[in-house]
Amino acid sequence: MRAVLVATLLAALPAWAEIAPQYYEQMQAEASDVVRLRVTAVKTSLCLGLCESQEVDVTAKVLRVERGKAQVGEEVTFRYTHRRPRSGWAGPRPTPLLTEGQTTIAFLNRGPSGQLALAARGNSFRRMGPEPAEVPEAPPTEAAPASEAAPASAPAPASAPPDGQP
Repeated sequence: MRAVLVATLLAALPAWAEIAPQYYEQMQAEASDVVRLRVTAVKTSLCLGLCESQEVDVTAKVLRVERGKAQVGEEVTFRYTHRRPRSGWAGPRPTPLLTEGQTTIAFLNRGPSGQLALAARGNSFRRMGPEPAEVPEAPPTEAAPASEAAPASAPAPASAPPDGQP
């Protein structure tokens, strides 16, 4: 009887198992939309440090379209759940928390009414970091005069005497 009770309780708990990398890759390959985004706004549900998950609403500008119906320059929105794994966590890869100004490649699925959702769970974003700032070009280096730039050479070999004697 005790075994039946334990089995019933375990069956009622949500199943959180690790996912093999090839399944994340398959989910990415099957994503309806693959886009490079610059995150313009992130809103999260209230969390006072004790919660294990937060709802995240993201607004982003499409910078490049790999595939899908999105258009460059379009503003897109989507929602996902960010989970903070406990110490010793064994389960699916947690979805990272995006930040404003970050650039990422996103793997998304478009629902029947056009809403976007994550396609590859915790592997739905390929982090790119913040949008790179304009890097000023290094000033051109001046070429050193030939006399200064040429390394000291070995002494010239002795030439044969002019009269042909050894």
